[in-house]
Amino acid sequence: MKSSIIKLGIKQKIIFLTTSLSILLVLVVIGTNIISKEATLDSVSRDKLAEFNDVFWAQVNSDANAMEKILTILAMDDRLVDTFLSGDKEALLQLAKPKFESLKTKFDITHFYFINTSGAVFLRTHNPPKYGDVLKRATFLQAQKTGDFGKGIEMGKKFFSLRVVKPIKRNGQVVGYFELGEELDHLITSFKKVTKADISMWVSADYAQKKNLTSVFEKVNNWYRVMSSDAAQQDALLSQVAGMLNSNSNTFFTSKSADSSLVANTFPFKDAFGQKAGVILIANDTSKQVEDFNQFLFKIIAGSLFFLLIVVLVAMQLAKNITMPLERANKMLLDISKGDGDLTRKLEINSKDEVGELANNFNHFVDVLHKTMTQVSASATNVTTSSEALSMTAQTAEDIVTRQNNETDQLATAINEMTATIQ
Repeated sequence: MKSSIIKLGIKQKIIFLTTSLSILLVLVVIGTNIISKEATLDSVSRDKLAEFNDVFWAQVNSDANAMEKILTILAMDDRLVDTFLSGDKEALLQLAKPKFESLKTKFDITHFYFINTSGAVFLRTHNPPKYGDVLKRATFLQAQKTGDFGKGIEMGKKFFSLRVVKPIKRNGQVVGYFELGEELDHLITSFKKVTKADISMWVSADYAQKKNLTSVFEKVNNWYRVMSSDAAQQDALLSQVAGMLNSNSNTFFTSKSADSSLVANTFPFKDAFGQKAGVILIANDTSKQVEDFNQFLFKIIAGSLFFLLIVVLVAMQLAKNITMPLERANKMLLDISKGDGDLTRKLEINSKDEVGELANNFNHFVDVLHKTMTQVSASATNVTTSSEALSMTAQTAEDIVTRQNNETDQLATAINEMTATIQ
């Protein structure tokens, strides 16, 4: 890889390095945004589910407070209290029945008890034939112990109910108790209407066995569903995390399918005795948030690709601006090295950066070289002229010497002839 990069030209190196760094930057930006967005979505989802759990218990407390007020009003009905204390069950039923029906219609009250000081049920207005059993429920024991309201969620034979018990006093003495109760299923309906989320209540296997509820509720992975706004959905969600659930801590998880994207959380709850009973499972559809996240991701990727395109184009132009002067300088040097260079040509200087400085220095170098070559050429011309003059002088001298030699030869011949004649 390193040797491959080294073999690249400057232009290719600039484009490669710029593009590589830009891609790395884009990946970091995209990754950071995805992580941040997912963390935000996760945090918002957790907070929203916790808020929904608060909404549910706020509904429970609101209903409990409402029942306290109703019981206070009922306790102020002297006729109702006197009839209760008289022991006339039929007369009490005649008085209490219309009140119970009205409370059932207006406030979803499902239970109305009259209880003796011993804890024995004197009258169940909602179920008159059944009476005489002694209550051992936590809410009653709390009211009996404190002389004040006792309230809480308690498991009956077939359902969880919100119960509120009020001591009835005469002359400062407790003479009996009134109790109101409501099944929690109507809270499930109102909860979904308010929050648009689904909810279910589950008890653990240990709690179900202790309370003899194993044959009452449907079992799903060692948990028993007490009630639910959407049984199929909630059963599937519980099955997904059943192995991780316990009655001590929250469990947050997600569930995705082709049709929806859900976030869910389990919240432990206790009964009126303070015993760990099970969990509340709340699920919220986050398909819209996931869709928004996907659109956000698409915009980030599209923006990043556009950014990369701009970076590549800028890198190409930058590389061109750097390499073109170098290529022209290289060509001129090549021409000079071959003896074909035009030393009067100059590189264009379009910038004041290092490349412009290089072009300026190159032009200065060519100027100096041109002057030097001009001087050398002039000197060579002078040498050539001197050489020609010297050559002509030598030729003249040679001609004189030749002529003298000829004359000498002629003189020698004449002397020889004269010598021969004298003899």
